[in-house]
Amino acid sequence: MGTMIRGFLRRSWSRTFLTALWLILIGELLPFVVAWFSLDYYTNRWIDNKTAQVMRISQQTASSSDWSLIDRIPIEGKSPIFQRYHQKVLSLSRQYFQKVGSIYLVRIEHGEEYDIDTGDSNFADFGKANGWELRAYESRKPTYTPVPFSDDSGTYLAAYTPILGKGRVVGLVAAEYDSAPLADFHEIVKSVFQLSMVPAILLSLLISYVLANRFAEPIEVVRDIEEVKKQGLGQLKGGKEPWGLTGRQLDVFESLSEDLTNAQIASKLSMSQETVKSHMKNILSKSGLKRWQLIVAARERLAQMDTSVGSV
Repeated sequence: MGTMIRGFLRRSWSRTFLTALWLILIGELLPFVVAWFSLDYYTNRWIDNKTAQVMRISQQTASSSDWSLIDRIPIEGKSPIFQRYHQKVLSLSRQYFQKVGSIYLVRIEHGEEYDIDTGDSNFADFGKANGWELRAYESRKPTYTPVPFSDDSGTYLAAYTPILGKGRVVGLVAAEYDSAPLADFHEIVKSVFQLSMVPAILLSLLISYVLANRFAEPIEVVRDIEEVKKQGLGQLKGGKEPWGLTGRQLDVFESLSEDLTNAQIASKLSMSQETVKSHMKNILSKSGLKRWQLIVAARERLAQMDTSVGSV
């Protein structure tokens, strides 16, 4: 157990392990990053599509009827013009939006906004006009909210098309899309992402650490084998006894090429297991290698000898 843990920790600082760790960690965290940016991308795409939609509806509505009498409607009172415009607004809102938005008319006087909305019974004061409405009045060009806009009535995307009368802006045709559900959903998803990010990163680190060790272990073994071959080439060439081994030690060493146990080597060489154990201890001491490395070296020696015989 202790040997396994030490090997585990040793591999944790190897180049192979660190490379594997970063690759696996990046692979695990990449879906979170992609999901995070995808959320913003598709939200912005939805906003752009809905903004274009309300702008188109606002302009179509402005050109579909004559709204130029909006400046004749009395404040806080009812009139035939108000009734006619209110019915048109109600009909167009149902046609374009149903329950997700509405069309309404805006008149601005002294910075105050007066609306004819689907739920209005008179031309009432709705407070200060927003910046996009004032810009439409001043520029005489359609304007729109580039991001969801919130006020006392909710959160929405809106577009405003100026109504011209006698060469001046007398009001606006507004189209708005209710974006509160999207804004709420967007915030909820982001909150979930933020709350889950820390445990997700910690779990990813743990999983990456374990997987990287699993990946690094066979790679390190392969590297060790190659290193043993390189170190042993000088000792194993020419048929000479490597590391100054005696004849019987050499027999035991060469038997390792078959990956035999001490008992099997003893049986093959007609030795006692204690004698084989003693020879193995001396071989390990002289070579400075581990048993599995000696097996690799013995097989390398056998390959070298086969090559020499074949070339004669």
